[in-house]
Amino acid sequence: MDELRRDVLCFLIPETDSEEEAIALISKHHKEIFENELLPWHTIEHDWPKKRTLAMFQAWFDLEYHSEVVDLVNMPIEEEDCEF
Repeated sequence: MDELRRDVLCFLIPETDSEEEAIALISKHHKEIFENELLPWHTIEHDWPKKRTLAMFQAWFDLEYHSEVVDLVNMPIEEEDCEF
């Protein structure tokens, strides 16, 4: 588990006025995030937990909130398709 926690995904979200608002936004999209996390591990969606609830999401994943991101790359930002 320590190895998995060293290189985690980071999701950028729209700017919010508080950490509570950010967490509410993440909670609203927990199913999409959950699926995004499961897919690299096991591509057979039929085997995934059927009811991916917010409670299960919170139990399976550690959530960290960071209010700032610094871009050190002097290149245009590339966008990927996202369901959010």
